[in-house]
Amino acid sequence: MELVLVVCTILGGITAVWFLVEKIYKPKRKAKEALTSDVQSSQHKTTSSTIDPKVYGASQSGRHPFFINEPSYSIKEGLTKAKTEDKLLFIVIYNERHPSKSKLFYSLGCFMDYFTTKQLVEDHFVTALVPSTDPDSKELIPENDPLENCRWIVLDSDKQVIKSEGVYANSDEGLKRVRSVIAINQKAQLIGGHNSGGCAPSIVTP
Repeated sequence: MELVLVVCTILGGITAVWFLVEKIYKPKRKAKEALTSDVQSSQHKTTSSTIDPKVYGASQSGRHPFFINEPSYSIKEGLTKAKTEDKLLFIVIYNERHPSKSKLFYSLGCFMDYFTTKQLVEDHFVTALVPSTDPDSKELIPENDPLENCRWIVLDSDKQVIKSEGVYANSDEGLKRVRSVIAINQKAQLIGGHNSGGCAPSIVTP
């Protein structure tokens, strides 16, 4: 009987010590787990903001990604590539301070939804996704455009405006308008052997 009491006393002591240790260290363990989770979340957000998978890498129809290959992120860089590749420059300008970035992912996502559109843009244009703070973008944005909606601009290699309008958030219109610009450019090349071909800019305010 005494042996049973001793064993019970020992077990009771061990249980009491375990509860005491758990009470002391459990809050610390939870705090450590929360910190680790926050760090991992922060690292993920930083990576996502640096290279957004929604922008390029498209292999099928869908609003995102917009483009097949990575676009330029400045007009200057885009123009250099356009001259090298003898293509038109397909620019989308947005206000990076706007809560929705000028409806960028909605409007451009709808416009570029069809894979046929993505492929045509890939074949005939150099793409540039540019914030409104870009030094060369200011002269391309009409004064009365607050960029509530992102703006689509097509330039030739001499920086002549061929197309400039708010991005139309519609898949059929996106395909139609891209084909129209390609047709205008091909006609101009046949007539004058140059991208601009004397085409007048088409400005449509939002």
